[in-house]
Amino acid sequence: MRKKTIEVPRVVILGANGDLGFSFSNYAIRKNIPLKIVVREDSFPVFSKQLLTNKDVVLDEVETLFNLDFLKKMLNESIILYNLTGLVSLKFSRGVYPEVILINAVFPALLSFLNHRKKIPIIYPSTQRMFGFKGRAAQIWVKKLAKDLSRFIVEKSDEPGLEKVFLSRVRALLKTYPVPSGKNIYDLSKALGEKLLSLLPSSSLILRISSCYGPNCSQRKTIGRLIVSRFLNISISEKEEIRDYLYIEDMNEILYKLRDIKKQNLVEYCCSGTGISKSQLVKMIFENTPNKLGPLKVISGDNETFLPSAEWTTQILRKKPVPLKTGLKQSVEYIRRQLLDHNHMNEKGKISSLYDKISQQTVERIILETYGISFRLSITRSFNSKDRHSKERDFRQNSWVKPGGILVN
Repeated sequence: MRKKTIEVPRVVILGANGDLGFSFSNYAIRKNIPLKIVVREDSFPVFSKQLLTNKDVVLDEVETLFNLDFLKKMLNESIILYNLTGLVSLKFSRGVYPEVILINAVFPALLSFLNHRKKIPIIYPSTQRMFGFKGRAAQIWVKKLAKDLSRFIVEKSDEPGLEKVFLSRVRALLKTYPVPSGKNIYDLSKALGEKLLSLLPSSSLILRISSCYGPNCSQRKTIGRLIVSRFLNISISEKEEIRDYLYIEDMNEILYKLRDIKKQNLVEYCCSGTGISKSQLVKMIFENTPNKLGPLKVISGDNETFLPSAEWTTQILRKKPVPLKTGLKQSVEYIRRQLLDHNHMNEKGKISSLYDKISQQTVERIILETYGISFRLSITRSFNSKDRHSKERDFRQNSWVKPGGILVN
C-alpha cells in the first residue's frame, strides 16, 4: 500500500522572477522556511539554476497564473502568499493598458476572492505613488471599473480560460470608460487593485512600497538607471520629482516579518522616509562615482512629490531603515563590479549591450506577444543574438517575456 504524502503548509511566492520576488525568495531560503516558489514555465530552467538551493523549497512551474485548479490548490497548501507579480512602468503605451490592469488589479482580486474561505494572508504590492493620488476623474474611473470587475470576478471565476475572459472584459471596459487624460495607467491600475480588494472578501496586506534599490535590483529602476548611465557615459535627462527609496534588504526583512503579523486587511506605506528630490539623488551619485563619467540632467516642471511616512516601516523593522547614503554607496559599488570588473573586455560595448536589453519598446512588444499579438519573429531575433545574450543570461529577463515579476519603477 502506497504511503500517502502529506503536503507541508508553505510560504508561497508568486512573481519570483522579478526583482523583489527573486531577492525575497533567496532571503527566505536563507531563513530555512518551508517555501513554494511559483514561476512561469518559460522562466523555469534558468531560474531554477540561479536560485539558492534548500531541501525545504518546492519549485512549481505554470503556463499561466490564471490556472484555476492550480490557484485553489496553492491557496489550500499556503500559510501566507506573497503575490509579487506586477507590470511596472510609468511609460506604458495604450496598447498594453489592458494587460497592465489584468496583472496589477484583476489577478490580485481573483486571488482574494478564491481565498475568501481559508482567509490566508495575501501580500499585495501597491506603490508609494498612492500618496496624494487624487483627481475627481481618476476616482470616478476607478470606482466604475472596480464595481463592474468585482461583480464580473464573482460571476466568472469558475469559467475555463479565465485569462482570456478577464482580458476581454477589461478591453471592453476601457472602450466604455477611457483612461482619464493625464493619468498614468500604472497608478490607476494599483488604485484599481486596492479598490477591488476593498470590495471583495479579502485577507490582504496592502503594502504601498517605495522604490526599492540595492544589489541585484533592476537597472531600469531610477537609482540603477542613473548609476548605469553614469558609468556608460550616456547623457540622460530625468524629470524632477521627490520620492522615497527603500533599500532592498530592508524590504526583504519586512516581507519576512509579515509571516507573524496577526492583523489583516491593512494598508501601510512601506518606505524609508527619505523624501529626496531627484536633483539631490543625482548629486549623491556624482559624489560616489569618478568625475569623468557621464552627465546626468534633471529637468524641472510639473514635479510630483511623494512623501510617505516611515513610521510603520520602522515599527516592523524595530530599527531605522538603511540610510540612502549608505545604501547608495553599496549600489554604486555593486553595479561597478558587475559592469567593469570582468577581465579587460570591451567594457563600454558590454554595458551598451546591457542598456539596450532594457528598452521600454521591447518590454511592451513582448507583453503584447504574450497575449497573442504576433511579434515573435522580431523578438526572437533580438533576444537570441549572440552579442547580446549568453547561455548564462540573467533569468529575470524572462519576466519581460511573460508578465510575472515586477519590471521597473
